[in-house]
Amino acid sequence: MAMNHKLAMHFAARDAEALERAQRRQESPLTAATSKFSVDFGDAKQDILSKLNNASSVSEANATEYFDQLLRLCQELQKLVSSAAGYLSKFDLRQAQKDVSDIQAEVHALQGQIIPRKRFAFKSRTRQQASTSVDSVSQTGSVGSGSTTLESIDGTDLRHQPVAEGGSSNVDLTGGANFQDVTCGRSDLTNEAVLLEHDEVVQQDVMLARLKRCCVRIHGAPSTLRLVDLQNCTILCGPVATSVFLEKCENCSLVFACQQMRMHESTSCDVYLHVTSRAIIEDCSAIRVAPYNYLYEQLSDHFELSGLNRQCNNWQSVDDFKWLSSTTPSPNWSVLPESKRSISWRTPPADRSPSKQ
Repeated sequence: MAMNHKLAMHFAARDAEALERAQRRQESPLTAATSKFSVDFGDAKQDILSKLNNASSVSEANATEYFDQLLRLCQELQKLVSSAAGYLSKFDLRQAQKDVSDIQAEVHALQGQIIPRKRFAFKSRTRQQASTSVDSVSQTGSVGSGSTTLESIDGTDLRHQPVAEGGSSNVDLTGGANFQDVTCGRSDLTNEAVLLEHDEVVQQDVMLARLKRCCVRIHGAPSTLRLVDLQNCTILCGPVATSVFLEKCENCSLVFACQQMRMHESTSCDVYLHVTSRAIIEDCSAIRVAPYNYLYEQLSDHFELSGLNRQCNNWQSVDDFKWLSSTTPSPNWSVLPESKRSISWRTPPADRSPSKQ
């Protein structure tokens, strides 16, 4: 637990300094709100870290419930940051988001040690005689037209589409990334249409890795979503309770709602986003953003379950961590023009790589 103690001491010292500085200033309403956030955020962090330090003494029978509570507290901590996004400085907001991410990583790492879970294994499924090409997969109805059909898309039941070639195998979904104990997801697919429904993804850490020309629909409220090494894919996802992490995605259409988005080493992607804090990109190029516009039958229920605020969407607030100028906008992202936004989803997306433009 040494790491948790050091993290707690670091947070406590920094928060004490910030509070002392705020008290020395004559507090305007904005300063007062910032100071209150600092105190509330510090108290919430210390509560989580204290529970983390006590986790090893929890009985095996109560461990699952204990970590569920910790994850809920992490969600509340992220909500606190999201609610303060309108008045915190860019530096303070980035630091608070980093703190939340660090604490979430600590919770997940310790959860993996205390409650070991089996590595995700793809189950063998019988291929249907007629497999549907992803070129024919489209969203039934346009935005505003109501619900889409859960059982089928263009007449094909996606719940029975094959998930991998060659039967059952244990596959490392992390792709070398640091993502502890992935138990739900898909990997190493080409030209496939996949539907993950609520019962499979609810409160799960979902990973999609090494996919090419695939369409994946996630109709549920996962805890986190990680997308690694995707090419020419369309990912359509319901509300994610906490964070979406993206790495090495190229020429993809990505549609999701979340509290926080972090994108690394990706290019030529259109992101249809609902985010209650701010989106972060790093080492990315040709990223275009638009408001979230995916619809399916249980969407409202899943928003409620995720705890996301549907009225708060900062989809145009993107921080580029590799663009240091405060006066010149980052050239690595832009707003997707309305005339080019999709309202009827088809895959794969048109190739936007520089050689094709």
